[in-house]
Amino acid sequence: MMKPRFILAIAMILTLTLCGCTREVTRDDLPELMSDFSAPQAVNNQSNHYAMLNGEHYIDLSRLSPDGTLDKIADNIPYGNPYMADIYGIATDGEYLYCIAKNLQYKEDNKNHMKTGLYKIDISTNEIFPLYEWDEAGVHLPINFDGDYIYFFIYDSDSHQLCRIKKNGEGFEQLTNYAGMYYLGFFMIDGYYYYIENGEFYRTANKDFSEAEMLLSNINTMKYCNGYFYYTRATDEEYVYNLYRIDSGFTGKEELLIDDLCTDQYYIDENYIYYCKLEMTEVGKSSNGFPVYNTNQGAVYVYDLTAGITDIFTQNSELNIFSILNVCDDAVLTIAITNEDLAASADTGSTNQYYVITKEDNQYYLVDDKTLALVGT
Repeated sequence: MMKPRFILAIAMILTLTLCGCTREVTRDDLPELMSDFSAPQAVNNQSNHYAMLNGEHYIDLSRLSPDGTLDKIADNIPYGNPYMADIYGIATDGEYLYCIAKNLQYKEDNKNHMKTGLYKIDISTNEIFPLYEWDEAGVHLPINFDGDYIYFFIYDSDSHQLCRIKKNGEGFEQLTNYAGMYYLGFFMIDGYYYYIENGEFYRTANKDFSEAEMLLSNINTMKYCNGYFYYTRATDEEYVYNLYRIDSGFTGKEELLIDDLCTDQYYIDENYIYYCKLEMTEVGKSSNGFPVYNTNQGAVYVYDLTAGITDIFTQNSELNIFSILNVCDDAVLTIAITNEDLAASADTGSTNQYYVITKEDNQYYLVDDKTLALVGT
């Protein structure tokens, strides 16, 4: 059975240096980049700006078109003036997209108010349905699905509460009543609730998180894939993380898989883990004379879980990769920044973009019009 495919091409002129010679390469010169990315295997434990549904690639409220640009599937979130709104992340249950939009600004009694909302998106009609809205503009972490329910968190200055609501917008419940640090990860597996709080990983059978058992400590990030929890811990070396795994039944011992991640981000696909190593190189200076570093030289490594072998997958040292979103046999989809923009960002702020990097020739292709906010911002 053929996997879903999409075509990425470049609509802009690129300047490449080949064999010491610089030449202009136009769109007509470039072969079409055919990629058979499939939906990510791992549960990422929090909503991201990227999701796949029915073979289509979505970045927030935009769909990736065949020419490599992003086309809006919606212009705004209902109920209010969205000029201050942006999308925290999206998730999918295989039928609909769901998103959390924050910083929605609206007027009431001639005063400005901020709100956040959980929304369902029908991609066949591009309609957006509000499921639940609240008067806060904080950071919100996981979106999870279990049967007819969506599980999500509501954050304010004093607490971070686990809530759930039916997919039709009915039956809202606040499940926890906790004052303190917010939860950094949340899973529902085989009748248990798993969550990370203050760097410690807990398990409980109670939906209000009572009588929880601590399983692991000093956790940075965690993912679940094919019966295993994968998680990172910081090392004594700055910017370097170790990656471990343990079976979901906690019947065995934890395994150290990789000891040189340069960030705590990694991508799992079946029996392979894709990640970046720390390879620090100075690429410029700020206006104050401080050095600016590319931390990984645009290199993506692949670790074979079966063979225990690490190999280079692709590399373009003009990029600094921050996150790996998806991988196929011939390419990798990343959030990254060029060395030129990285040096400039020391004074102007970050300009991260979505790039596809090919395996065969290590060339990178910009996915245009990255939009992490609604139209009008």
